[in-house]
Amino acid sequence: MGTIIFIVCLMSPLEWIQSHSPPDSIAFEEVFLESPVETVLFMARTSWIPEWFSEEDVTAVLLRAYSVVPQTAVFCARLLNHPCSFASVALQIEYSYESDVNLDNPTQLEAGLRCVLHDIAYGIETEIADEFKRAVVRNWCFLSKSVQQLVLEVFGKTETDILGVPMLSFEELSYAGNASMARYFSEIEYEHYRFPNEAGLNTLERVYAARCCPKEDLQDFLSDSSWAVRYSAVQRCDPALLQPLLSDSVPYISLEAAIIRRDAGFEDGWQRIAELAEMDGSVGIKAVENLSVSDSLLILGYMQDDSPAKRYAAMCVWIFDSMPITPELEERWVSDTYWYIPFLLAYDVSERGYRQYALEILGGMLDNLGEYSNPDAAAEAVYEFETWLYQDTPDDSYVKETGWNSVILPFNPMSFVLPDDIIMHTDAGAFYIILWDDIAPIACANFCYLAENGFYDGIYFHRVIPGFVAQAGCPDGNGLGGPGYEIPNERSTEHYGRGVIGMADAGLDTAGSQFFIMLDSHGRLDGRYTAFGKVELPDISQLDEITVGTRINRIELVYYTCEIDTGLNESLSLLNN
Repeated sequence: MGTIIFIVCLMSPLEWIQSHSPPDSIAFEEVFLESPVETVLFMARTSWIPEWFSEEDVTAVLLRAYSVVPQTAVFCARLLNHPCSFASVALQIEYSYESDVNLDNPTQLEAGLRCVLHDIAYGIETEIADEFKRAVVRNWCFLSKSVQQLVLEVFGKTETDILGVPMLSFEELSYAGNASMARYFSEIEYEHYRFPNEAGLNTLERVYAARCCPKEDLQDFLSDSSWAVRYSAVQRCDPALLQPLLSDSVPYISLEAAIIRRDAGFEDGWQRIAELAEMDGSVGIKAVENLSVSDSLLILGYMQDDSPAKRYAAMCVWIFDSMPITPELEERWVSDTYWYIPFLLAYDVSERGYRQYALEILGGMLDNLGEYSNPDAAAEAVYEFETWLYQDTPDDSYVKETGWNSVILPFNPMSFVLPDDIIMHTDAGAFYIILWDDIAPIACANFCYLAENGFYDGIYFHRVIPGFVAQAGCPDGNGLGGPGYEIPNERSTEHYGRGVIGMADAGLDTAGSQFFIMLDSHGRLDGRYTAFGKVELPDISQLDEITVGTRINRIELVYYTCEIDTGLNESLSLLNN
């Protein structure tokens, strides 16, 4: 890996993160003197620095870490809000420290581009300055292909048009490669580029080509062998041409075509959405989400469905389309065992001005926590909402007070023995996975713990964006579910390239069971989400076969040794207790 080795050295921090109190000064000092990289990562990831730890101490440990892994040390310095004047100019530029950038220096230009991606990862709105654009145009032919690709990634994500004045020609842009150029055109919504040799494009290149080609060429992509290409074409195509796609072999494409035709006034779109709503899994849930007022009887029926996600989807449609809420409906929603449903009702009535009624619903939820599959998540949501409602002047500034945050896990990441091989068997084929236990030991142990327990068996990929990510791990099928506990974030400097697996979350330290697989390289995720492994395939294009509704049949863990923790089998039962 070439980044960090800390499965042994990080044993003490792994113990600390699960303890009820922070480490004592002697223990902490011993570890950081012996293992500066692991210690600074621990501080950065937990945002915890001992009170007795002076600024000089922080600088010392960062300096020691810098001599081992410079990028990791500077990355941690940024997370700790600590100056790092000791770093190289390029790293200071990349991690947002004040430094003059020589835009004609390829190394510094690349660092500036990576800085923009890090800012995007943390939600900072960024606009590319004119001098930056001019420097790129001026030096384009002298930049390496990788830096040219980075330029197009950054300019695409910031919707920066480089086809203006001064202008790069199509031929010059093509130096970065077909996929990068087409992806850039699709992101800036330039829809007039026709590739010179479309027959030779791979799947990913065709996905992007379908997003930026002239509209008169789209019909050719509608019959492409890859669902991801057809899906990309459907989204831009004239609704009148989509009738054959209503019976596409991939239900998710059929649903997208139906929604577009429905919105354009075609009756068959309404009918197809209603048919797809009967399906099990994520496609059926998304179809219910797209029902409307004219489907009121269907929606009422799905409010009593066995699938909690379909009940929630039906409720969302009913509320957001402002359909009449009867006392019978409210009673049904208040008593639903899927906690998102009474919680949404509380939010809705508070928005309509009935704060006291909202508080009564939230109080009832606290009384019924034992009926929910994830009582901790429900309790935390209720606590935060109540706190907001009780303010004299409600606003969005509430931040929950935190001190030392201990983590309660149903497994011990220190003694958990990882398998020698991991094979994820899906409807789209078998995927071989390697885990980065030296980068994210907790996330790796968590993934294997859930897989060993059969948690992922039968779960669908519920979110797939061609050219971006394929996400799975939600037991509810709608992206809201989890295992009933949360794991800490393990941010690192690993790059989110194609095939990398990361933990999905709703904010730092909120990940559970949901994970995503990268379908292309996206540096704007670097340093924010926990990267814990990678899909290894002889033919990586197999990733593009995953669609919404693809089922994980099972995740096979293969051990070639017998040295497995004897307490492992006992711990596996905790998830169901």
